[in-house]
Amino acid sequence: MKLSDIDFPREVRERMEQVLLPGDEILWAGTSMPGMKRNFLDAEGLSGGVFILFVSITWCSKTLLVVIAILFTQSVTADKMGFLMFWLPFMLVSWWLMRFWQKLLFGDNARYYAVSSRFLLRYEKNTMKAVPLSDDLIQNLNIRKDGSGDIIIRKKEKTEGLFCLAEADKVAGILQRAAENIPPVPIPPARRDLTHADEQLPVRLRARIRQVLARDDRLLWVGCAEAWLPGRGIYLFAAFMAVYTLATGHALLQSQVLQMSTWVLFAIGWGILLFLFYIRHLENRRFYFLTDQAMGEIYATHTTELYPLAELSLREITITASGVIHLETSRMTWERMARIDTVLPLLLRGWEKKHRTTDLSAASAL
Repeated sequence: MKLSDIDFPREVRERMEQVLLPGDEILWAGTSMPGMKRNFLDAEGLSGGVFILFVSITWCSKTLLVVIAILFTQSVTADKMGFLMFWLPFMLVSWWLMRFWQKLLFGDNARYYAVSSRFLLRYEKNTMKAVPLSDDLIQNLNIRKDGSGDIIIRKKEKTEGLFCLAEADKVAGILQRAAENIPPVPIPPARRDLTHADEQLPVRLRARIRQVLARDDRLLWVGCAEAWLPGRGIYLFAAFMAVYTLATGHALLQSQVLQMSTWVLFAIGWGILLFLFYIRHLENRRFYFLTDQAMGEIYATHTTELYPLAELSLREITITASGVIHLETSRMTWERMARIDTVLPLLLRGWEKKHRTTDLSAASAL
């Protein structure tokens, strides 16, 4: 089954296609239970359940009665505005509680799940996550009386998995069979940006990487982290700060005494500007690189970090709502990547080769 044949929204399919390799087959695709039933069955959905229900009813009703009483009093307009400003935080909390129960009762964004030949794909809250298949992927399986259930795949920091599936036992069986029959990774196509990756690096960084590489190792791929801020935003802010500085300097030359609030705003503004320039020109000078034997990263002002492929394993690939990609391994994480289609086959191929070599060495030792 192809991903284009599945009745998923276009954006969901495009996000999932970013991590699928050529020849990958969709073994199963589906969604969680819709709306109210899913949220009440989801252990994390109620977030306190009955307690929040009683608190929200009491809070919202009290706030509504007070606001109505203020609006219909005979006091002057200034007094009314003062009372309403005092009760503004209470009204905001009431609005948040009503939004919470609206999501709980009528459902929020749908959850889309798929199992491919190599990955478990999850699209939740406009974020797509891909987890490579393995024998120990399923940590726990919860089956309810009505046949629905949850497949837990991670329980360390935050419980993650496939929640409120109509046929959880069936999907778990598909996952286990797929993990036992993972196909070999296809050989990546020979491209210029892969065979001549060192040309994408500045000369100084190129020399620093060559110092840490083994003698028989070669550079396969290089990528740069995406910027924290859009290119024009920081320049507009810099222009604003320049005009503000000239105006302040002119006032000082005219021997005008500035108010303390003006000095505070001036100091805060320049602090923000310097911080933005730091992120733009230092933090974003971050390059990722992949060799035949290792993967690593290098900063313009920091030392090189390099790990052998045999010590790493792929944990998760996350694609955010804005399209930024995060690749997490067991010992390092590549953040703010723009593309992953060129490096993912190389990574999987390298891990496959290293694991096969390890298995052959262990078999020969026996």
